[in-house]
Amino acid sequence: MEEKLQTSETTEKMVGKKKRPLGIILVIAGLFLVTFLAVVYLSEVQYYREHYFKGTMINGMNFGRTTAVAAEEALSTDIVGFELKLSGRDGLTDSIRGYDIGLNYDSNGAFQNILDNQNEYLWFLEIFKDHVYTLEQSIVYDRELLADRIDALSFFQVENISGPQSAYISDYAEEIKGFRMIAHIPGNVMIKESVVTPIEEAVQSLKSELDLSALDCYEVPEISDADLSLNRLLEQLNLITGTNITYLFGEDRIVLDGNTIHQWLSIKNGEVILDETQVYEYVKNLAKQYDTYGKKHKFTTTNGEELTLPSAYGWRMDKDAETEALLELIYAGAVEEREPVYSITAANRGKDNIGDSYVEIDLSSQHLYLYLNNELFFESDFVSGDVLTGNTTPEGVFAIKYKRTEIVLRGDDYETPVQYWMPFNGNIGMHDATWRRNFGGTIYLTNGSHGCINLPYTAAETIYNNIYKGLPVVCYYASITTIPPPTGEEETEINPNDGVITPEEEPNYVTEGEVWQD
Repeated sequence: MEEKLQTSETTEKMVGKKKRPLGIILVIAGLFLVTFLAVVYLSEVQYYREHYFKGTMINGMNFGRTTAVAAEEALSTDIVGFELKLSGRDGLTDSIRGYDIGLNYDSNGAFQNILDNQNEYLWFLEIFKDHVYTLEQSIVYDRELLADRIDALSFFQVENISGPQSAYISDYAEEIKGFRMIAHIPGNVMIKESVVTPIEEAVQSLKSELDLSALDCYEVPEISDADLSLNRLLEQLNLITGTNITYLFGEDRIVLDGNTIHQWLSIKNGEVILDETQVYEYVKNLAKQYDTYGKKHKFTTTNGEELTLPSAYGWRMDKDAETEALLELIYAGAVEEREPVYSITAANRGKDNIGDSYVEIDLSSQHLYLYLNNELFFESDFVSGDVLTGNTTPEGVFAIKYKRTEIVLRGDDYETPVQYWMPFNGNIGMHDATWRRNFGGTIYLTNGSHGCINLPYTAAETIYNNIYKGLPVVCYYASITTIPPPTGEEETEINPNDGVITPEEEPNYVTEGEVWQD
């Protein structure tokens, strides 16, 4: 027993001896690790006292694990090669280089301040973070050198400069019957005072490019093509010259459009003005060309004779009224067909305006014809103005002025009623003459009327019922007829009190007046 116990004690002692060196090793290893970590930590602490943390960005550049001196030198080196490229209108370019203006970097200790403000003892935390810094007022340059360089830029050289031009309205263009807007030209005259600040800011921020054409630094045209007044004026001009008036003169068509109208235009106080005198002259020329009133008319008689007669018949334009109407139409830019305003009108626009319905009075044969729609509707003998007393009925082309019934013919010492009164030439008209027994022949040579056409009652009635105001009346002496001399044997039952006109305002009686004269 004693031997066994001794063996056990011996074993315990031996085990104790083995355990003791392992612990020491572990302790030593731990101390070494701590020492190593401490050395590493302290070395990193020391390192980050002189270097930026990883992830440090200054003015857009990565300076992680870089010293403040190296970072400042790197930025300075970048500034030395700085070049600001400038572009402007019309393809002009130029540049400003750092050495042209004495460009340099002055950190004012900012790089060292960033380093000094790092907590190097917490480097093991900070290296996993981003550290971004922007240093202001770090760029320095010579302002006088910059001003000189700006003066020398290509944008300010005379040979490269073209001035701005205002927009304007073109001359009248016949191909479009109107006017065009001529766009303004911006030009490239740069205002120097307007570019100095943008260039300085670009230099200070080390920009590589600056587009001056995008800045408000150029002289501008006085009037742009977006100018409201100019566009309104163009609209007015084109409205007026867009006028298209087609005048109708029978089969003739006369077109008035911008090709003529533009010559009448002027601009006053920003408004388009028509020259009223020129418009009146245009109307006057139309009247001269197409008015037929008072002009000689050709006429072929029933007997086939072709005559040229004086006339108080036809179309006569009211020039003042038509000018006024035309001015209004032009200002409105009207497009239409129209007949002018007339003061006197005829039955139609056909040959010589007489047409197919008219009264033909053959003073030589003392015979009257009434044509309606180119057909002989009625005919009758009559007695016309007394040749012996100088009351010969004038020849010419006239028109029925109006017609009345139950009219009293009055003079200084007479009053004679007639049933049908149809004046056509001043105080000369057709009417019934119940005091006469005979008509036609040569009665008119010595015992005719005061100028009127005396008709049998039934003839006057028929004519009255089939004529109308404006119907042409053609009076003529046939050249192939010889007027026989008076014999003194003609009818004597003549009422000397006929042949005077009835005024429109006094239709119940007739007063004396004058006949129309060519």
